[in-house]
Amino acid sequence: IKRRILVNEYPGGFQILEDALCEELGMSRTPLREALVRLQNGDVYAWGRNASGQLGQGTTTLSGTPLKVTLPRPAVAIAAGKDHSLAVLDDGSVCAWGLDDSGQLGHGGYTQSLGPTNVTGLSGVVRVAAGTSHSLALRTDGSVWAWGYNDSGRLGDGTMWKHLGSQGVEPGQFTCPKAVASGAR
Repeated sequence: IKRRILVNEYPGGFQILEDALCEELGMSRTPLREALVRLQNGDVYAWGRNASGQLGQGTTTLSGTPLKVTLPRPAVAIAAGKDHSLAVLDDGSVCAWGLDDSGQLGHGGYTQSLGPTNVTGLSGVVRVAAGTSHSLALRTDGSVWAWGYNDSGRLGDGTMWKHLGSQGVEPGQFTCPKAVASGAR
């Protein structure tokens, strides 16, 4: 499917940068933040605000034009959170980058990452979603995994504690889920 890549949000809308074969567009839920686009060939581009490295360029410099994110493999799905980004790779692994103040990168700590790094202990993923400070993944076996900030029980594991690594959501809650989505809170 041919769609336009959108860039440079301004009060009247978006400036159109170029046409591209685009599979997926991920916009941060917070206005005037970052945006991601995944092309049919699995390349991922990012632009916008970059205070926490969420553009995956190894810096915190913002960009008004799309920059290619260097991933170890082609991406099959993407998600943009408030200050972090996620990509599912073609082997079912997940990369995350950006702010990690609540464990939303799934690395087992609170270490900001200016470039893509693997989420630990997670494989067979087909879809991801990114919230303000938490992340979700849907695996090929239909299980849903969550990590990061857990106020109000948003991780679905029956607790209110932060999880630094991916945790399974209570089993038996869903029958054949097809997608995951996350709100800001």
